Amino acid sequence: MATDLFEALTQVDARVEKRLIEIRRELHARPELSLLERTTADYLADYLDRLPVENLRVNVGGTGVVAEVRGKLPGRSVLVRADMDGLPLTETTDLPFRSKNAGVMHACGHDVHMAIALELADSLAVNQHRVPGMVRFAFQPAEERAAGAKPMIDDGVLEGIDRVIGLHVWAGLPTGLVSIRSGPMMASADWFALTVRGKGGHGRCPTSRSTRS
Repeated sequence: MATDLFEALTQVDARVEKRLIEIRRELHARPELSLLERTTADYLADYLDRLPVENLRVNVGGTGVVAEVRGKLPGRSVLVRADMDGLPLTETTDLPFRSKNAGVMHACGHDVHMAIALELADSLAVNQHRVPGMVRFAFQPAEERAAGAKPMIDDGVLEGIDRVIGLHVWAGLPTGLVSIRSGPMMASADWFALTVRGKGGHGRCPTSRSTRS
């Protein structure tokens, strides 16, 4: 049965590919900053509400969205997490799906993460008879500010969960290649202050000393 489910989830035909691209581009065009992801949350909730999911919740930990797919077979409870927020950057491309929100851009792949999670929720929901256990989908706000995970945890998003799955797109990997490791990876945000002490120089070439008398 696990093999049947894997085969069902990996059948990425032209229809699925087209849907993934459309979702990603729709989300890319409407980025929002951390803790302000209201339009994004509405988009996610509306999409999930059309699927046979359970326990759809909004405003989790702020603007987070949560929904569950309960399988018909016994098994573990797994959390699939995707981040929602954009970055305070101005997109300068001429793409038709470029950001429509001035000064905000999905430049870190969160639009892709959300599209993948929505497609996975869709695929699991229509294959519930093959799914063991329960899969909870958590769309987390404020990843870029390291401010969204704890409020969602405080709202109970990890209750009853045995495993957590997250992913991040990586431009350095060839298309079709997945990189994994045992244990946590890129699961920390740290802040530090750096002071650089050096000699004076010309603004054009600050590493050289000024020769002006």
